[in-house]
Amino acid sequence: MHNESMNNKYIMLTPAGVYAVVNQEDKGAGYHLLLNILSESTTPLLSVEAIKRWSGLEAGAALNLLAKLQASNLVQPLDTPKTCSSEPLERLLPKLISPLCDGEFALLADPQGFYMAMSGFEHGTAEELAAISATLATMYYRHKTLFQSTLGVNSKAWGLVNPAGNSELGFWPLEIGKYRFSLVLAGRPRFNQPAFVELVWALSSRYAKEAH
Repeated sequence: MHNESMNNKYIMLTPAGVYAVVNQEDKGAGYHLLLNILSESTTPLLSVEAIKRWSGLEAGAALNLLAKLQASNLVQPLDTPKTCSSEPLERLLPKLISPLCDGEFALLADPQGFYMAMSGFEHGTAEELAAISATLATMYYRHKTLFQSTLGVNSKAWGLVNPAGNSELGFWPLEIGKYRFSLVLAGRPRFNQPAFVELVWALSSRYAKEAH
């Protein structure tokens, strides 16, 4: 994106950009640029100074990085700003997690393994699944070298699959700054939609800045 095309433009992450942030291993300039955008409660106005600040790079490198992120469909320019919902999380989160799978069985767990929101599950089931999500996250990081370096598996998600290999229940980590949340979804995940952006944005605007 060139300087002249930034005039009065705001920037927002796409669903693919959000997914990249919450699953990124390389905490480099691109990660910090995306996370800093997400940590704002309103989509920020584009400027060279802002891009430098978000990425920690000099102007030329920062602009090149932004162009690469846009070409990869990780960010998108907006003509008008959007604001993250200020609704309390206990009311907002259940509405955002239920559209993220084929059915309506979904929950979001906090880093300690307690559920923050659920849809469809019974209370006791949600408690157990949230605890399992924390156990799986710990197991992943204990064996990360095996998965990534030895086997070349970069996904951090866990799934219970049927004989066709399709997930019947999936555990999807969401790393936001120094915090590790987990989505538990029954059936096929549906991340390519605004609800996923709104969910991670709501969490990032409240938690990401604490990691800076």
